[in-house]
This record gives sequence, structure tokens and C-alpha cells, in this order.
Amino acid sequence: MKLRFPKGVKNFEVPIYDQRVYVTTKQSEVDAIDRYMHCGNIEWHLRRHSAGYCVHEVQEQTGIPLFLVVLRRPIKPHAIVHECGHLALMIAERVGIKVSYDDQEPFCYLLDWLFAKVTAELKR
Repeated sequence: MKLRFPKGVKNFEVPIYDQRVYVTTKQSEVDAIDRYMHCGNIEWHLRRHSAGYCVHEVQEQTGIPLFLVVLRRPIKPHAIVHECGHLALMIAERVGIKVSYDDQEPFCYLLDWLFAKVTAELKR
């Protein structure tokens, strides 16, 4: 049986880096994505005390990367920006951008952009 990526999961493209980000607040979507990815690392129940978390995995069969932001309700603004910080660092590493004190702008612009996009997806 071939698994398909779960329909209806909020997502957006990061066009400048050609990466796709998925955003959810639902355990059922986390579980479905984990089954699709065959990674077994997206463990909602182990992170039950956190306001959110961010995951970067690569789908076993296709090599397609997955960036997933999981936020728990009630969603807090500090949790969004915190997870977007992780997300920005993960994307930067994936595409080969070195983030350093001397060259902070790519990270800061990406963080700003991601925060706006994740916030918009959550309102959709």
C-alpha cells in the first residue's frame, strides 16, 4: 500500500530556498505525516509539555525533505517565533547557508518571513 501525504495539512513554499514547510496543531496530522515519512521520530506524546516543536526529516524513499512546525493550542506568539527560529536554522543548514555573528542577515530575514507565513497559515 502506497501512503500519500495527508491532505489538508497547512503548508507553504519557501520560494527563495525551494523548500516546503508544513504547519499543524493536530496530533492526527502529526501521526499521518510520521507514517508517510517512515521516520518514527515525530513523537507528539513525548513532547506533551512543550508549546511546540519543529522537525526536519527526509522521506526515506524519495529523499524529499520535510520541515514541520507543530504548535499546541492555545497557540502562544512566543512559541511561534521560537519554533520559527529552529525552522530558519534548519532551512539555512539544508541549503548551505552559514549563520554566524558576522553574517546574521540571511537568518534574520528568513526568521521574519517564516514568522509571518506560519502566523498566516494558522489563521487560514
